[in-house]
Parts: sequence; C-alpha cells; structure tokens
Amino acid sequence: MVEQFGQDVKERINRDDRSSPMMKNHGEQEAENILSAGCRHCKLTEIELLLPRRGGLTRASVAWRIWRETRVAQRWLAERMGLRSPANASDVVRRFEATDDSELVDEILD
Repeated sequence: MVEQFGQDVKERINRDDRSSPMMKNHGEQEAENILSAGCRHCKLTEIELLLPRRGGLTRASVAWRIWRETRVAQRWLAERMGLRSPANASDVVRRFEATDDSELVDEILD
C-alpha cells in the first residue's frame, strides 16, 4: 500500500485516537512542553505570547508546531492559545503553514 500511495501516507498522523485518555494526557503534556519551549525561544512570557496580535506570526508558529507534533484537539488549541474558537485555531494553523519563509521574522526562524 505504501508503494501505491507513497511515503506521504505512511508519515501522516492518525488523529482518530485523540479521544483516548492515554493519548489525550500525553498530547496535552507534549503541547504544554512545546508552548514553554516557544516562550523561551521567543524570549516572551506565556502571557506576552498569548496576547492577541492581529496577524502575529509568533503565536501562530507555536500553535502550528503544537498541531503538527501532538494530537491535541482544535478545541484545546483554541482555548489554551487564546484563539477564540476551534475554527479560528484551524485557520491560524493553516495560514501559518501557507506562509512563505521569506515572510517569517527572525525570532521564529532562529
């Protein structure tokens, strides 16, 4: 099957098991670790990172990394990152993913 559909299928994250308690706890802990690392990387407090800045890429970059590397739900991401709603969290992640590297600020790329 991998030969037919390529390596991309094999590398995708299966998000169907997000609701299991074990995966939920692990995903949330890993998401919290990524959030802390993002604050340290950007030299911001968590409050500063989560302040709403329209078009701010710093918070979007942390949200994107959490979404890519964990199995937390969009609802968790929205509530924890101050992104208003799961739909808005999804939109922030999608827009950041589509952002060209030349548009990213040095604080994110370092």
